[in-house]
Amino acid sequence: MLDIESKKSSYRMKVNLFFSLILCVFLLSCNSYTNKQFQEAKQCYENKDYEEAIRLLEIINKNSPHYAEAQLLIKQSYRELVNGLMEEYRYDEAIALIDTISPQSCYYGISRLLIPSIRISKIEYMIHNSDVKVLTDNTFGPFDNSVRQLQYMYDTISSDPDLLERKTAYERTLSLAYLLESEYYIEKHRYEEALVLLNNVNPEYIDTEKFTVEMYRREIISTINSINRKKDIEAIKTMTSNICEMNYFDKFHASDYKNDMLKEVGVFKEYWKVITDVKTVYKSDEEIMSLVMKLQNEVIRVQKREFPILRKQYSKILSKNLWIEDIDVYCGGSRNTVISFYGYWYATRENVSDAQNKESSYLNQLRFKKSIYYWCRGFDPTHSYNIDSPDDGDPVL
Repeated sequence: MLDIESKKSSYRMKVNLFFSLILCVFLLSCNSYTNKQFQEAKQCYENKDYEEAIRLLEIINKNSPHYAEAQLLIKQSYRELVNGLMEEYRYDEAIALIDTISPQSCYYGISRLLIPSIRISKIEYMIHNSDVKVLTDNTFGPFDNSVRQLQYMYDTISSDPDLLERKTAYERTLSLAYLLESEYYIEKHRYEEALVLLNNVNPEYIDTEKFTVEMYRREIISTINSINRKKDIEAIKTMTSNICEMNYFDKFHASDYKNDMLKEVGVFKEYWKVITDVKTVYKSDEEIMSLVMKLQNEVIRVQKREFPILRKQYSKILSKNLWIEDIDVYCGGSRNTVISFYGYWYATRENVSDAQNKESSYLNQLRFKKSIYYWCRGFDPTHSYNIDSPDDGDPVL
């Protein structure tokens, strides 16, 4: 028995040794191949073929992420490639190259933080070379940092008497930078931001016979108005559809809190605010005025339906809350506009006055027309109040 176990153990050791030898051979082979690739990449770098060097080094980095020499060489290759593009004034290609680099790569010397300064270099190059195509060049992308740097340089120059001769050049550069940035935001349909940027542009340095900043501004404003009009039309249609839903206010009807009654009134208030604003902005727009009048009629119709329900529910909530004080509350009248309080507490006018003052805000907002206070059933009321509240269909302001 022991002899069999000994043979098994010996066999396992031989198998493990065999696979260890295979693994060593494989690793040596891989290292040899990786070293060969690195030498090829190094040769490409020395021959200034940086793109091929980067291609080979990326493969090495993928297969052997801890190959320190490859990591160092790829950083140098990228840096040399970017610097070469900059020296040849190929700014867009330099920016595009940096954009392709993964943020996780962290290649020193070619961080995305370089992009703003490259864009500044491009702007100044185009200024000095009078490149008129800059007005239609949309290759920049967002460069808030660039504009801020230019603004800082311009402010510095303006405050230093010895540098005033350079002020005009930077002033023109800064105006052009703001113009280019506004064009970028227009491409992204962010017109309000584009308009704000355009306000910083000095027309003196930009205007030509065929292009003026004011023309550009009017186009942006026209586009903003057109977009807002479409949005407002859709919003009005949606609001009209929502308020027509019969169950829209059910959540308020079932509530046991009197403040929830005022929340529904608040909904009507928001509708009337929109109606008033739209009428002011689009008073000469027949299509929108027709839509908003339809919305207004629906709001009035729903208010006339809802306010009597709210008043009835409010009186129930109040009666439930005051039951512990032996006070009953009822709602009556043709449209539930009269609220009546019954209880010994109302035997004195002082208590009646206190109760009326406590509830007056609710009674007004829910559009009650009269409140009556009885100290005992079957007797004349202690006092009653006529409430000067709007009619159910009137605007909620």
